[in-house]
Amino acid sequence: WGEDGKVHLFYSRWRKERGMSGWIRGSEIAHAVANSPYENFQHQSVVLAPREGYWDSTTCHNPLIKKVDDTYYLYYMGNSNGKTDTKRIGVATAKTIAGPWKRMDEPCLLPGEPGAWDDHCTTNPAFIKGDDGKYWLFYKSWNTAEYEQAKGPIRGNRKYGLAKADQPAGPYERVSEKPVLDFSHQPNNAQLEDAFVWEEQGTYYMIARDMGFFNHEFGLLLSSKDGFKWSSPRVCYGAMKD
Repeated sequence: WGEDGKVHLFYSRWRKERGMSGWIRGSEIAHAVANSPYENFQHQSVVLAPREGYWDSTTCHNPLIKKVDDTYYLYYMGNSNGKTDTKRIGVATAKTIAGPWKRMDEPCLLPGEPGAWDDHCTTNPAFIKGDDGKYWLFYKSWNTAEYEQAKGPIRGNRKYGLAKADQPAGPYERVSEKPVLDFSHQPNNAQLEDAFVWEEQGTYYMIARDMGFFNHEFGLLLSSKDGFKWSSPRVCYGAMKD
């Protein structure tokens, strides 16, 4: 909700001719506005597009907008080669929801060292101010060797880590060498992605896309008191009907 009483939607889009893989090879982030969540949204502008010569030169995707004090922070994923191994989380800032937006020249969170569980990339940002006064950034990643050796349509095993910073724009530092969410011990190569985190009455909640825990068309809901130990996921929404 904007200060103008309207609903502002930040979303990613790409040209139809690029097919489904366009999200990683040519996506851009746009801004649309409606009078309520149930009315038609009207396109306003392209907020972030790939910029040649930078870490986000191939795509801009996964937008998440938050307002902290008097500044809007737009977290997103960019990459520089059209592949997953250069996916990085970055942030753009603005004083008004209509911009202008100023991008950081470098990502705010890099992958882990070679061999780490998160050495492949950083992506799918989920941001919240924690109860410790720091700014928390949950992120998805996986291990490169595991990814390259995996077989099947879903390669590797996506896990979520947590990094913290003193300022919303970072730089962010990992709080642990291990992920805070790891389903790799489950059958069916269970994992999750596209998480969103919020706090409600002293409890943190996460909603995410299921990838093998129950059903790939389901959504998951998890809860935590500290952001580290999370409950077992339960179904929060099912598959959409045709």
